[in-house]
Formats: sequence, C-alpha cells, structure tokens
Amino acid sequence: MDRIMNSVLIVDYEQLNVNALSEILSPEYTIITAKSGREALEAAEEHLLDVVLLDIVMAEMDGYEVLSALKSSARTKDIPVIVITGLDENGKEGKGLALGAADFITKPFSAAGIKFRVQNQIDLLRQQRITEYEIMKYKLSNDALNIALWDMAVVSGDPVNPKNRITYSREFRLALGFYNEEEFPNVLKSWSDRLHPEDKAATIKAFAAHMNDYSGKTPFDVEYRLRMKTNEYRYFQALGTTIRDNAGIPLRVAGALMDITEKKQTSNALKEAFKKLENALGQANAANKAKSEFLSNMSHEMLTPMNAIIGMTHIAKMKIKSDDLIKYLDEIENASRRLIKLIDDLLYLSDKNDGTFVLTNVSFSFSVMLKNVFDSVKHDVLKKRQSLDYNIDPQIPAMLEGDEKRLAQVITYLLSNAVKFTPEQGKIHLTASVLSKEDEAITLQIEVSDDGIGISQEQHQEIFNVFEQLDRGLKSKYEGTGVGLTVARRIVEMMGGKIWVESELGKGAQFKFTCKLKG
Repeated sequence: MDRIMNSVLIVDYEQLNVNALSEILSPEYTIITAKSGREALEAAEEHLLDVVLLDIVMAEMDGYEVLSALKSSARTKDIPVIVITGLDENGKEGKGLALGAADFITKPFSAAGIKFRVQNQIDLLRQQRITEYEIMKYKLSNDALNIALWDMAVVSGDPVNPKNRITYSREFRLALGFYNEEEFPNVLKSWSDRLHPEDKAATIKAFAAHMNDYSGKTPFDVEYRLRMKTNEYRYFQALGTTIRDNAGIPLRVAGALMDITEKKQTSNALKEAFKKLENALGQANAANKAKSEFLSNMSHEMLTPMNAIIGMTHIAKMKIKSDDLIKYLDEIENASRRLIKLIDDLLYLSDKNDGTFVLTNVSFSFSVMLKNVFDSVKHDVLKKRQSLDYNIDPQIPAMLEGDEKRLAQVITYLLSNAVKFTPEQGKIHLTASVLSKEDEAITLQIEVSDDGIGISQEQHQEIFNVFEQLDRGLKSKYEGTGVGLTVARRIVEMMGGKIWVESELGKGAQFKFTCKLKG
C-alpha cells in the first residue's frame, strides 16, 4: 500500500464534476480519480488515502455500496469519506452519515466549503494517526507500563467507595503536576475531588456502569476535566478494563490516563469554525433565495409591458409605409424579443433555485422542432451573411417524447452563441445523432460547431457558470449576460445528459450535449 501525503480520491462518473473538484483542490492535494465503484475500491486498497470524495449517484455500484465496502475493509475503514449529493437530494446525506461517512457536500460546489471540509478531515485523521503512533511507541517501549496508569482492587460496586483500594503510578501524578504520594495519596478522593463539577456525575456513572456490567460489554472510555496542582483544568481521556471472576464479579479495575487538552481545543476550534461556516452558508442561502424571488417578481412584472411593446410595434409596422421607420421598428422588435428571452432565462433560474421547475413530457416531431429553432436564428444568420447547415441521423425517430420546449431552448442557445462569436460569412454546422437506443429509451448527441473566435482551455468550465462570459475585454464587442449556457447545462442535466465544449482560442468551437428521450 503506497503512502501519498495529502491524497484525495475523487469518485464520480461525471467527468465535469471530477474536473471541477480537481481544479478546486489542486495543487494543495494529490488527486486520484475513479469513475466507478470498483475503481474506487481498487484505488483505496492500493493507496493509503487521506480523504475520499464519493458521489452517491453512480452507475452499477452506487455510492452507498462503495461506502459500505470501504467501511467493511480493515485496510480502508478508517479513511474519512465525504459524500457528494445534489441540492434536491434531501435525505441522502443522512443515509450516507449513517453508513459511516464523515461529512457531506452538495452540488453546485462551493470552493471554500470543499477546501474547509477536506482539510478538516485531514487534520482530524492526522491527529488520530499521531495519537495511534504515540500509543504504539509506548507499547513498544520498556517503560510502557509506567505511563499514567491506575489500578484498583474492588471491594464495593460503588466506584468512589473508600474501601476500594487504588494505586496511582508516578506518571499519573506527574500528569496532574504532583511529584509524590504525600501530595497525591493513593485514595479515590485524590482523583474524584479533582473532577470538574460539570463532569463528575457523568464520569462516576460511566465508571459504575462499566464495573457492574457483569457481561463485560460496557467499555470505560470517558473524557473529563481534572483540576491540576496549579488549579487550572485540563482535559483527559480515561481508558479502563476490569478483571472479573467466573461469575462476572469485578475483582480489579485498571486503566490509563491521557492528556488530550490540545486535541480537545483543536476539536472545539474546528466545531466553532464549522458552526460559523454553517451560519455563513445559511445566510448565503437566504440571500440567494431573496435574489431568486426578486428576479422572479421583476421578470413577471417586465413581461407584460414587453409583450405590449412587441404587439404595438407589429401593429405600427402594418400601418407605416416608410422603409426607414420600418427598419427602426424592426430593431425595436428584435431588441424586445432579446429582452423577453433574457427575462425567460431569469425566470428559469429563479424557478430552478426554488425547486419549482420540472420537465414536461410531450410527443413532438424532432424535424419540426429543429425547423422552428432554425427559423428563430435565421434573421441573425442572414444579417451576418453566415452559412448554417445540418446533418441529421436518419435513425432518429420521426416522433419523440420529452420536453420539446427545453430541448429547443438548449439548441437555440448554442446556435445563437455560434452566430454571435462567428465572424461575417463564417460557417455554422449542427449534427444530431443517436448515441444509444434501448427499448423505448433513446440517447441523442447534438453538436453545434463553428469557425469563430474559439475558447481558451482555462475557460472551458467557467463559461457554464452563471453570469460568466468570455474575456471581459470582449464584452463591448459581444453583448450578452452569461446566463444562457448555465441554463443550458441545468436543462441538459435534468434531461439525464451532460454538456461540454471542445475548443482552442482562435480555432472555433464545438459545443456538444447528450439528452435522454423516448422514441
């Protein structure tokens, strides 16, 4: 088993998610990836990992099965696993935590949140390994029996009964700042009187439960605070075991004491930081909800006057004979339609964030849908004297079942972007093909290519983020809000597909997406 420092295994069959997480965590961590559950288990066995990021939704072997397998193996059971869920997958993180997951993250990803949670698990694991290493050193040492030990001959089942005879080791006394038996006598009161008042009752109760469980199944592993010789309180962990007779009656109880103050302070600091992070995320979610409600309300308010403007413009064009005035009215109408399209996008975003958006399945003609899409961009294509052609796979059924409106919306976004970023007299091509077909289910792949300005490798992921555009220096030349591709990605994902781009700067672009329909 190879040891890789600060290693993170990302398990997700969606390459876009793998790329996003790798980008967030590089270069601080060594990234290992797996696209399936079997690959993940092989990687976990091969490397001694620090953290596993595991998507719950995967083909063949889902995330729950992988998590169970990891926790069932002696070699991998201690690796912290952070499960990945979607915003709309309520309850899945709870099931993951019940199976042994250490934490969870949700899509879309928050870079700061992911880094915090990963480093948190690494810090906790590192502290655990240091502790285990120190214990191992003590066990291998000749002085192993001289660590902070205590031993008690049992007379009464009451742990603090003075008849029970206890002996403290030299190291036990030194842990509390005492140097000899005169300062810290071998009586139970030496220990019990120094227990913190808030911890005393629970500690003695746990001690008694361990001693009086004749089956021996109740462990004694307790954390509590003890008052030092200096009167300050420090945190300790006490471990104990009981020697019993054949009837299970306790004869002797022995154990060890470990100062865990620094570890406890670190843990408390992490809990406080996590609480602050949760509060910040709650505030961010509230702000995001308020923003979505504002966008929805404003968009609905804007639709009515915009439709009136388009209607009155259309009537005016029928009444007016002047070519110049008609040209101006055409510009008003085109600008109004672009604004309505933007309003529709904002409405979609607010609906999606609120969880109210759903796909609508209808029977539709694929060829008629494409014709309507081509007609919607025809004006802009002719205006820039571009060529737009297509190649349709004859295996695509004449009639399909799915959300026709949303599928047309995605294709329109891609064609509109191609027209926008392709120079005059440039070429645009659309290809639609059958990727797979099983019974009534059919998966299509649609590609829109152009010979426009292209996209740098660094921006291949950014352009699918909301309100992200290409190089800010191009904003004055190419109008737009950066909403379209975000909407397109979300629609495609809801249709069971994925969307990506293949491009180099100055060499055009090929946008591709898949979607699942019924044929």
